[in-house]
Amino acid sequence: MRRAIVPILLIAFLLAAPSGAAADARADGLAVWRQMEIAQLQICSGEKCRKLTVKVADTPAELAQGMQYLDPEQVRANPIWFVIQPPRKMGWHMHHVALALDIVFVDANHRVVGIQRMQPERSGYGIDRPIGYALEVAAGEAGVFGLERGAAIRATHD
Repeated sequence: MRRAIVPILLIAFLLAAPSGAAADARADGLAVWRQMEIAQLQICSGEKCRKLTVKVADTPAELAQGMQYLDPEQVRANPIWFVIQPPRKMGWHMHHVALALDIVFVDANHRVVGIQRMQPERSGYGIDRPIGYALEVAAGEAGVFGLERGAAIRATHD
């Protein structure tokens, strides 16, 4: 009986392992993610201000990478601040993302103009106006950080 289990486990492992191209895409994406710089955001809503440490995506490769291929713990621990210059309309997808996310859309004046909940393996997210920034956090975290329409968000490197 034990002899039969080993080949079955090996086959299951091989089927679950990413193919060569998928493994390369994952490795490349994680390398891009690791190179993102770290910054502090100041989030002010009403009279209350909070600080949030984020990874900054401001190159085409970083903007494309986002939270793809990250483990759930990495997603929760590493919000991403997207710098979109010049400001423009953008679409977002959730392919290869482990957890649902809240995405916070921020205009060029650093004001929150919209928030959406995004689900893994879905696409078609965005807002019908130009944005200068976006912030991705694990689902439910937008409220915890005081992110709401009209809140001001500024990164220390802006």
